[in-house]
Amino acid sequence: MGGFILLVIPGIILAIGLSLSIFTLVIEDKRGTRALLQSRSYVRGHWWAVFGRLLLLYVVIGIPLLVLQVLVSLAFGGTTGIIAYYLVSIFAAPFALVYTYTIYRSLAALRPELATTTSTSGRGFLITSIIIGLIVLIVLPISIFIWLKSLVPQGYTNLTMEVSVPATYAPATSTESSTASALALASAPYTNVADGYRITPPAGWSTDSQAISKEHYTMFTPYPNPSQASITVVTYAAAVTSSETSAVLQKVLDGYQQHTGFTILNKTNTTVGSYSALLILYTASGLRGKNEGYLFLVSKDGNIYEILAQTAAGGWSSYEDFFRNVIASFSFTS
Repeated sequence: MGGFILLVIPGIILAIGLSLSIFTLVIEDKRGTRALLQSRSYVRGHWWAVFGRLLLLYVVIGIPLLVLQVLVSLAFGGTTGIIAYYLVSIFAAPFALVYTYTIYRSLAALRPELATTTSTSGRGFLITSIIIGLIVLIVLPISIFIWLKSLVPQGYTNLTMEVSVPATYAPATSTESSTASALALASAPYTNVADGYRITPPAGWSTDSQAISKEHYTMFTPYPNPSQASITVVTYAAAVTSSETSAVLQKVLDGYQQHTGFTILNKTNTTVGSYSALLILYTASGLRGKNEGYLFLVSKDGNIYEILAQTAAGGWSSYEDFFRNVIASFSFTS
């Protein structure tokens, strides 16, 4: 890690040079930096030969494993893909270990004098890389946490997350979308008594519900591909008065616009019953790539409801009208 932080090339050079250190540790009983430097001594003068052989190992084993994970993830979901990757890795690991051990034995046979000596050349650079790597292990998670925290809209307390959708839209007609006729709503609505709303979710979609302190989270996603689409609502207990509603809804929207890649395509002022609301058609990019969707913001009795109905890029035309049907099923329970 320290080598890669210094620059990519030093990281690759170090990775190849230290690739045999597990064998110098176990077989030659070298410890600490001595085991690392011993591996580097064996590889010195044969770096490209070792690099080529390890690259071949990656092509034969590593790439097929990644392809397997992607295919299983697309068919059965990301968690199943990761499980399949590690299960197959268990059977592939011994072959990779034997292959690398053969490289070690070949190099050790070429340099038998190294078995009784250990070079100290490059020890300073190695220790520097280790120190940099340890610093990165501490600083990087803290930096990521601060960055993620900056993406959350500020100024609200008692955040709760729930799945739902707002109500001022007419359902799509059967001629508006082939997807709307292919997908159907569940026979019974989902009711959230605590937050005071109900919604009829898509039939057959998976439901993920959690309660974390004051936060409640529920999401409906299609099976078997949960990354394909989702319908979510976030409720803020913001103690908003009726005179402040429009300004606070705009402040929430401003928080979204601070996110890199969030683009508003259309914004409409509307209502849910007698309550003020905003409807935003948007595109956004994030860790999972680009997505498209509706963001609906509505305020009622001191709470702000954020409703998100979104799909991966390219799937919007198939889900847009169906989302409108789900949105139309949303209502407050009192």
